[in-house]
Amino acid sequence: MTDLVARLRSSLRTAMLERDVEAVSSLRSTLAAIENAGAVETDNRGVAIEKAPVGAGVTDVARRVLEPA
Repeated sequence: MTDLVARLRSSLRTAMLERDVEAVSSLRSTLAAIENAGAVETDNRGVAIEKAPVGAGVTDVARRVLEPA
């Protein structure tokens, strides 16, 4: 999957340099969809403020590993 994302990012850079507005929009949307697909749900809702985790990175979780299919 990283090869596909790398190619999309490279194409995005090229489209930006060429000022191709439609291609930039499409590529950004595609990359955002791929990133959103890798997101995972967290159970941090509804926690009282005094019980909420504190500190940088405390609530970080690993993203899903996506397959090219």
